[in-house]
Amino acid sequence: CAAAMAQLLSTQRDAVALTTFSDSIEYTSQFSSTGAHLNVVFNELGRVMNAKGESKGSNIAMAIHQIADQIHKRSLVVILSDMFQNAGHLDEIFEALHHLRHRKHEVLIFHVTDQQTELDFDFDDRIYQFTDLETGKVIKLNPREYKEQYHQKLSELYRDLKLRCGQYKIDLVEADTSEPFDKILSAYLIKRKR
Repeated sequence: CAAAMAQLLSTQRDAVALTTFSDSIEYTSQFSSTGAHLNVVFNELGRVMNAKGESKGSNIAMAIHQIADQIHKRSLVVILSDMFQNAGHLDEIFEALHHLRHRKHEVLIFHVTDQQTELDFDFDDRIYQFTDLETGKVIKLNPREYKEQYHQKLSELYRDLKLRCGQYKIDLVEADTSEPFDKILSAYLIKRKR
């Protein structure tokens, strides 16, 4: 999705930059619209997608604040995230998003989730071992015992996320990882064309 957006923007002769982060900024490219630069962006995206390493936390609020401070020209900032970091504390994330909006940047969030496991919480009635990919913490439980409570908390989170995005005039696009990226992008581009 990120590569396709970069390609699309570069084709329109818009300068593109890439920033990746975990609990700190890990990589930031320059802004450019050249083919050589696009290859650098694609290579970095490939490296990140194929990286196998230690579990790291994420700090999206810190990353957004740093990005807002680094971009001096009015820009479209595209964020691909599950928005789960500090899920109970969306205030920090939206304070950072407000920082971007205050600097007159347009913000687009691709809310990356897996429909079956993360949203539907669709598992068989048995014990599973769940590993937090960011912290490495492991818990064992039967998802059926927590499904109702999980759905309630998730519904509250999504309702708050959608409401706040609307208030801040931020486009929010659901990006189910089981769907092809072109379907996700097409839905957004059709909506934007209107």
